Amino acid sequence: MEREKGFALLEALFLGAILAVASLICLSFAVLNEQRLQSEAEVTAAFLAQEQMALAEAKPAAYLRSASSLPWLGGGDNPVVRNRVAFEVETQVAGYEGSAFLRDIQVTVRWPARGRVRENRFHRLVSVRE
Repeated sequence: MEREKGFALLEALFLGAILAVASLICLSFAVLNEQRLQSEAEVTAAFLAQEQMALAEAKPAAYLRSASSLPWLGGGDNPVVRNRVAFEVETQVAGYEGSAFLRDIQVTVRWPARGRVRENRFHRLVSVRE
């Protein structure tokens, strides 16, 4: 009889250890998935900024000299939805102190992530010489 009681205790300890390991594995998968989503959003923001800068650079020099901000040039609405995340793209065009023939294009990409708004900024100098 006492031998059976000890065996039940060992079974309970063994089951507890298995459940602890299984819960740690599930937790690590959740953390890895969150990191993957965050990395995916960072890369998407960089690609959107790169696309916006390329399209802005393709605009005529006179347009860039007179513009202070640009709408999303990639077609479609702003915010831009990619991978089920809404990215807001904002573009500012400013003069450059060192030259009258250069414009500083700053693209800011914002998106929601875990209850807060993440933001990345990208700059490029563009020649506006005819």
